[in-house]
Order: sequence, then structure tokens, then C-alpha cells
Amino acid sequence: ARKLLEAGIEELTKLRGTKCQGIAAVCSKKGIPVLNLMSNRMLDSSSFLATVFEKFAQHKVKADLISTSVSNLTVTLHESTPRSSIDALLKDLEEFGKSVFEENRAIVTCIGSGMRHQKGLASKVFHTLSDANISLEMIAQGASEINISVVIPSEDMDKAIHTIHKAFLTEE
Repeated sequence: ARKLLEAGIEELTKLRGTKCQGIAAVCSKKGIPVLNLMSNRMLDSSSFLATVFEKFAQHKVKADLISTSVSNLTVTLHESTPRSSIDALLKDLEEFGKSVFEENRAIVTCIGSGMRHQKGLASKVFHTLSDANISLEMIAQGASEINISVVIPSEDMDKAIHTIHKAFLTEE
């Protein structure tokens, strides 16, 4: 597996140059709603997420990115979800804790090969965005090793894409 990972990184380097560092592309979408639920601890941690996502299913609210802790859940909602479904979900979630709903966020995703095994890559992405004065509101990386996503204010999306491109995808 290690040889395959190294071969993938070598191929990316051939395609994108030595500065590629495992990131082959950046994609984004804006106008994304985000729901943050802070548990009132009425549920034990083993049932909190299951019960909350039953409510998502009941109201046909589509989740996109998910970030969790023992007592907190942050979810980007798919942009096709009707606002009436979101409002009904928010009402039902009141029994579980405090919900904060925000609109007009953007998801920026770095796509590459074997990203999870490249020590420091996520940190470099986060520092690059921080140095550009872009605030990260949510971070998600799946086990697939092909992407790192951040949620930011929509007005910073173009700046974030340019910043990541300059830092990781262009030769100097």
C-alpha cells in the first residue's frame, strides 16, 4: 500500500510539478447553510447522533459535511434542501440543545491522492488560509484520503481558492 501511495504522489508531482504537495485540485461551492447543535446533555453520547439524524431523515434534510464531538454536531446542509424542511428540523432539535443556523457559507475542498498520510499537509492548508485572514468555521477530512474540506464565509471563497492555488498548485 505504501508503494501505491508513493506512486500516486509521484504521479501528482509529474502532473502538477514539485510544489503540488499532494493537492491536485481545489473545488468549491457557496451559498451553503450550516447547522450547529450543542447538546443539552439530555442524551448520552451513544444515542445523541442517532437520535438527531433520525430527525434529519424525518424532515428529509440532506447532510453534506459532518463534524462531531461528544456534545456538539456541525453539519453543512445540501443546498437543495427546502427552507421549510430546515425550519421544521430546527424546531424538533430544540429538545436536544441549542441550535445555531447560519447561511451563506462556502465549502472549499482540496483534492489529492493519499492526503491523510502526508504529515503536515492539513496543517499547511489551515495555516495558508489563516495567513490570508480567512477564518475556518468547520474542517472535515474523510478516511478516503482524497480530500480536505473547510467551511468558510462565502465572501472569502474566491480568496481561499486563489490562496490555496498559489501556495500548492503553481510553480514559481
